Amino acid sequence: MINRQLTLIRSEGEGAVFAGSVPLHRWESEDQVSERLVMVSLAQSGLAKHRHLGAAFAVHENTVARSVRRAQAGGLGALVPTKRGPKGPSKVTDQVRAEIERARAEGLRVVQVQRRVRESLGVEVSRSYMSRLRRREAEAVPGSLIEMTTGDAASREGPAPEPGSADPTAPQGCHAKVSAPVFEPPAVVPAVARGRYMGTTLYYPALEVLGLVEMAKKCFRLPNSELFGVRAVTLTLFFLTLLSQTTVEAAKHLRRFEFGPVIGAGRAPAVKTPRRKLAELVQQHGAALFQGLLAKRWVEQAVVATAYL
Repeated sequence: MINRQLTLIRSEGEGAVFAGSVPLHRWESEDQVSERLVMVSLAQSGLAKHRHLGAAFAVHENTVARSVRRAQAGGLGALVPTKRGPKGPSKVTDQVRAEIERARAEGLRVVQVQRRVRESLGVEVSRSYMSRLRRREAEAVPGSLIEMTTGDAASREGPAPEPGSADPTAPQGCHAKVSAPVFEPPAVVPAVARGRYMGTTLYYPALEVLGLVEMAKKCFRLPNSELFGVRAVTLTLFFLTLLSQTTVEAAKHLRRFEFGPVIGAGRAPAVKTPRRKLAELVQQHGAALFQGLLAKRWVEQAVVATAYL
């Protein structure tokens, strides 16, 4: 139901909107552009409010409003998605690449490389480009591993395993394999932080005792993470639950730069990020083992009263 007058019906292969028993619109379910056109048409005709359309079409009401504005400004053709990314020639010329290579050969950090290229050539190189460059080089060299920057985790866990082999620090039966260079983004701890979520940091001693993050790192891997690795994703889900937010979609309501220090990041992830990360974690089939490790840890720490059980 969209409202009292309109009904949205989805069947295998198509969707349709009815006014009573009269069909108003029909489209193929895979045709997202046509679906967006129907949504905008209903909004512009005044047959349904944005919030009702958003609920029926499984989008936010702000998405409905943006689509209507685009159609008003550029016609219905403005709803057809265009190619993303840069529209002009690449700024990373051979001269820029040579300057990046010289700076990296001197052992400069990413921020220092960016500053040097900007000052010498007037070109702004994005951090995402530098991260992609690092990953491509690591994959091109057999046996190379990106240095893990997880605080003192490397010193506790010993040398990194060889690519394609199981992690020796992981328990038997763990599905997480190091088949690609593993990079865990370091925790970002600001000198001063304030915000409405800071009280939740009082749970950090309990997290350390329960071993939530430690066990998650043993069972899961997010090797291509640039900002939000296993630690940040685990803490995000934990603190969302603590704040009585029972779905991942609730991340859209967070004040990102206030929540960021709580999870050791510059900002909280946008809602699409935990969605994508959870999909990656599910494919690793480590949930049962994760639960077993937590149970073992809690028994050893006397968190669970085994005599009572």
